[in-house]
Amino acid sequence: MSKQGFFTEAANLCKRSLVYQEGTMGKDNPAICSTVSQYGALLKQQGKYDEAEGLFRRALVLQQKGNARDPDNPALAAAHNDLASLLILKTDYVEAEEHFAKALELREQRYGTSHPTVATSLNNLAHLYVDQGLLDEAEELYRRALDIDEEVYGEDHLDVATDLNNLAILLKKRERFDEAAELFEDALEIREKALRSRHPDVAKILNNMGGLYGDMNKLVEAEEFYRRSLDIFLSISEDHPGAALLFNNLAMILKRQAKFEESMLLYEESLKIRQKLFGEDHPDVATLLSNQASLYFKLLRYGEAIHLNRRCLNIRIKVFGEKHALVATSLSNLGASLFKANQRNEARELFHKALDTQMELLGENHIDTETTIEWLRAFNLPPESKTYYRGDLDPNDNYSRDLAKNKRKFSIKELFLSASRACFSGPTVATT
Repeated sequence: MSKQGFFTEAANLCKRSLVYQEGTMGKDNPAICSTVSQYGALLKQQGKYDEAEGLFRRALVLQQKGNARDPDNPALAAAHNDLASLLILKTDYVEAEEHFAKALELREQRYGTSHPTVATSLNNLAHLYVDQGLLDEAEELYRRALDIDEEVYGEDHLDVATDLNNLAILLKKRERFDEAAELFEDALEIREKALRSRHPDVAKILNNMGGLYGDMNKLVEAEEFYRRSLDIFLSISEDHPGAALLFNNLAMILKRQAKFEESMLLYEESLKIRQKLFGEDHPDVATLLSNQASLYFKLLRYGEAIHLNRRCLNIRIKVFGEKHALVATSLSNLGASLFKANQRNEARELFHKALDTQMELLGENHIDTETTIEWLRAFNLPPESKTYYRGDLDPNDNYSRDLAKNKRKFSIKELFLSASRACFSGPTVATT
C-alpha cells in the first residue's frame, strides 16, 4: 500500500471509529474529542484543509465543554494549538494568533511561566510571527523559550537543540549569518551526541545549514550540506518525505550554479515521491510543480512553464479556494510565463486577479504585491524594455528575494515570484 493509500485508509478507519463513538456516547460528548482531533489531523495530512478545520473547531468546542467540568484539563490548550496550526496553512494569521495566545495563557495559568509546555507555546507563537514578518517579536519569544528549556533541562537537551535551531532560522532571515551558523552548529552537536550521526533529526539540521549557506551565496558549501542530509534520508527510505524536500532544495542550489540538467532530474525525483506519498492534488505537489515551472522559465521554455503553472494553480484553488496568498502567487507566476510567451491578454487578466488578492491579504508594500504591480506596468513599456524581464533571479531562492526586497540591488522586475515559502525547513517545534 502506498503512503497516500495508508493515509486514506487510516482516515477511513478513524471516521468509522468516530461514527461508532457518536452512536454510543453522543455527538456532543467530550469523550470523543480525541478521535475528532485525530480524524482532523489525518485529513490535514492529506491537504484537505477545509474538512480538517471543521473537525478541529468541533474538537475545540468539545474540549471547552469538557473544560467546564475539569478546568485543569491540559487538552484544551492542545485543541487551540491544533486549530491555530491549521489556520496558518490557510494564512488566517489573525485568528491563528488568537488561538496560540490562548494556549499560551492556559499553560501559564496551569504550569507557571517557566514550564517546558510554555516554551512550546512560545515557539509556536514565534513561528507565527516569523510568517508575518514580525521578526523582533519572534526573536524575543524564541529566546524566552530557549531560556526556559536550558533552565529546566540543561544545555545538552534535545528540546534545547530545537530552540537553537528555531532561533538560528530567524537570525538567518535577519542576515545575521555568523550568529545563525554558530547556533546551527550547537544544535547539530547536541543532536549528534544525543541521537546518532545518521538520525533524521540530524539531517534536518544539515538541511537548514544548507539553506543558510545558500542565503550567504556559498553554493558549494550549501550543496555539500544538502547532499549529506539527502544521504541520511535516503538511507532510511527512498520515499522518505525528507528526501523529497532535499531533492527539491538541492535542485534549487544546482539551478543557481547553472547545472540545469541535474536540477531538472532532482525536481522530477522530488515530484515522484510527493505524488506517491500524498497523491496528485496535495499542496506539496503544487509547490514542486511551481518550482519546476520556474526552472523552465529560466531556460526560456515558456510553454512548459505555462503547463506546470496551470497544474499548480488548479491544485491550489482546489485546496485553498480562490482567496489565498499562494493562489495569488500561482496566478502571478502563470501570468509571467504567459507574458513572456506573448499571450498578453490572459497574462494581464491573471495579474489583476493576483493583485486583488495580494492587496487584500498582503498589503501594497509586500514584495509579492510590488512584483505583480511591476509586471502590470510592463504592459505600458516600449517593446525594447521588455527584455529587462530576463527571469535572471531564482524564483524560489531566499537569497535572491532578500536582495531584491532589502537592498534593491536588482530590479523587482527581474523577480519571478516564489513558489513556496517553505522550500527550506522553517522553524517548528515538533519536527526540526
